[in-house]
Amino acid sequence: MLSTLLSGVLLLQTPTKMTSPEVVSVSMFKNGFAFVTRKIAVSGGEANIVEVPRASLGTLWFWTPEGEIQNISTAEEISKKKTEINLQNFDQLVSKNVGKTIYIESNTSAPIEGKIKSADGEILALETANGTVVIQKSQIKVLKTQDSAFVWKQTVETTSEEKYYKIKTDGKVHEVMMMSLERGITWAPGYAVDITNPDKLTIASKATVMNDLVDLKGIPARLITGFPNMQFKDILDPFTANMPGDQWLNSLSTGGGGIGFGAAPRGRANEMMSQNAYAPMMDKDVNWGGNSTGEVGGEQISDLFFYDLPKLDSKKNSRLYQNLFRFDAEYKHIYTWDIDDQVDANGNYKPAPPVGQDAQEVWHTIKFKNGAKKPLTTAAATIFNKGELIGQTMMNYCMADGDCDVRINKALDVRADASEEEVARERGAIKDRNNYPRYDLVTVKGTLLVLNGRKDKVQMTITKNLTGEVVTSTGTPVVTKTTRGLRQVNTTSRLTWKPEVKSGDKLTLEYTYKLYVPAT
Repeated sequence: MLSTLLSGVLLLQTPTKMTSPEVVSVSMFKNGFAFVTRKIAVSGGEANIVEVPRASLGTLWFWTPEGEIQNISTAEEISKKKTEINLQNFDQLVSKNVGKTIYIESNTSAPIEGKIKSADGEILALETANGTVVIQKSQIKVLKTQDSAFVWKQTVETTSEEKYYKIKTDGKVHEVMMMSLERGITWAPGYAVDITNPDKLTIASKATVMNDLVDLKGIPARLITGFPNMQFKDILDPFTANMPGDQWLNSLSTGGGGIGFGAAPRGRANEMMSQNAYAPMMDKDVNWGGNSTGEVGGEQISDLFFYDLPKLDSKKNSRLYQNLFRFDAEYKHIYTWDIDDQVDANGNYKPAPPVGQDAQEVWHTIKFKNGAKKPLTTAAATIFNKGELIGQTMMNYCMADGDCDVRINKALDVRADASEEEVARERGAIKDRNNYPRYDLVTVKGTLLVLNGRKDKVQMTITKNLTGEVVTSTGTPVVTKTTRGLRQVNTTSRLTWKPEVKSGDKLTLEYTYKLYVPAT
């Protein structure tokens, strides 16, 4: 068992024998952190290590498969080292050579030869054949000597302090395992979605490993996907924080916070799109690497999935491009149009503008089933067709065998317009206990128009979210209703149409619904 951690200082003339922990496995998250396991060899019941990671709070653990760890304590080794260096200036030179014979030339007198008698301060005293001569050091131009004992170097002694960690065990322990969550190794996923084949798409998955922490030599590694909750990842463990206790306690109030990896992009760099350049792959089949079945294995543990890289070689400060898997899947082109609710968070209704004044967005989307037998993590997906890059988007997390969808581009050739108008109002439909009107009951008529300007037919999914009770609709949509909240007077509904619109055709859909709005 671990005992109370102690601190000590050792003054040694010979260095303490240190053991370098060996990394035996690493599991990488996508936010810059990794869970690293190291092995420490123990000899004679003890091991001294310098390489203890700056671990996140609560994640640094030592254990042994046999025997017992008695205690782990911090220590400092103070060592002295003698080094010979050149003399740095004229004062040092003459001071170190008192008693030596020299020959000097100066600005104020004839050349002088003699033994250095004194070199203190700004003057140099020489004992010559004609007596003692004193001359200012600043006036000396040249110093010569033939004295074999003349000194040009000096020996300096330096003291260094090095913190290390002392592990004490019983006689049964031969190795200790050290585990910690630390910053410095991460991975970035990516997908290539090739829709050149009109019947089946190909998805290739890759990982880019960014290692800024430690050399990895043929170790088992894992790439983690999911949404782990690690509240104290940004707070250093007190055992390795190397800071005063008060400073560490203050860090508790500034660190923390859960981690999540599904954030949306920070923003668009530019809305302008330029023409594609010639693609050298256009007339060739693109081989995305890997096999049609999964290259990289893995397993589900709790709510996370771990992709396996059995033998990872990665130098510190290096980058590694790794193919993960590839699969083919049947897919469909769907043109999606989502129409927002016209009721705000305060329950106020805002009529939609007339048709033609506010063009809606229709997105060209592909839908398919995840055939990788493992989840697809949230990552950038780049869509290709005949070797051309035709779009890029964020692919959201998709479970194994789940239905996935990827947006390609806005479908500018599919024109969509939506409008709503109030057609009836029953004032004071709901009154308070004093018989004052609180809500009016409004009947709203909505109109949706779609014009397909493409050369082929399009399969659409049109979704309209609204607050209120649907009364009538055309086009036989699926109506999904939700329950009303305790403080809400209206229910919410969703209408979903899935029409097919032929090339050049115009589609009109209508609906009416009733909702309560604050009385006017």
